[in-house]
Amino acid sequence: MNTAKEEVKLLLNKLPDDCTIEDIQYHLYVIEKIQRGIDRAKEEGTVSQEKVEKRFAKWLPVPLLKLTGQTLEYLKGIRIPETPRRLH
Repeated sequence: MNTAKEEVKLLLNKLPDDCTIEDIQYHLYVIEKIQRGIDRAKEEGTVSQEKVEKRFAKWLPVPLLKLTGQTLEYLKGIRIPETPRRLH
């Protein structure tokens, strides 16, 4: 596993030269959240795809793994907001 300093160096090498301090902070935040999620999954385990589909069935218009051409056309029409580049 890399040290925190090594992780920051790797991140900085991946970001464009014109990125802002806020861009860097946002990416560090995301990396930390992902790592916490990975650590939590190792400690507490994960939930199967089948269980997730059952839990979320009342909110999802179709089963996740049973997308048809018609469903894909429907989903193309849904506007998904862009992910913010930084936190507010």
